[in-house]
Amino acid sequence: MNFGVINATKNQLVTNQLTINNKTMGLDITSSNNDYMRFNWSGCTAFLNWCDSNKLPEPFIAWTGDNSGDELNLHDNKKHIKMAKEWMKKFKEKYPQLVTKQKPGQKTQLLIWGIWPWKKENENIEETKKRIADNFELGQAVAWYNMLQEAIKNKTIISYC
Repeated sequence: MNFGVINATKNQLVTNQLTINNKTMGLDITSSNNDYMRFNWSGCTAFLNWCDSNKLPEPFIAWTGDNSGDELNLHDNKKHIKMAKEWMKKFKEKYPQLVTKQKPGQKTQLLIWGIWPWKKENENIEETKKRIADNFELGQAVAWYNMLQEAIKNKTIISYC
């Protein structure tokens, strides 16, 4: 897996989960727009793997893989802005219906279930489980897209802590 500018590996994420203050922790992502996302460590790995398998760039731009307060500067760091726009472009190319149908205040997960229903006719349980997992990661991706979009629009900084 290519993590781009991220210096973390899956093994580091597992190590973090097991060793930080002897507690299972996660990644909190905040912006000065008061946007917020949270991933537990296995959720970080799942989202990274999902992006990789969907041929999307590394989502957590400028994150080193821990809770040290790394920042994604979408105010004036041209490299960060370019990488964020590239992630958004690739996501929009792959899932245009999720970007163009999103309305302000609309629940992302409801939008996704409307496009990809919970169970299809003649689908076995393993196919259903995989689609449920994919739908969850799609929801995370739409939320991440929206957070990046707002941060770029408002020239703000996203913090990983």
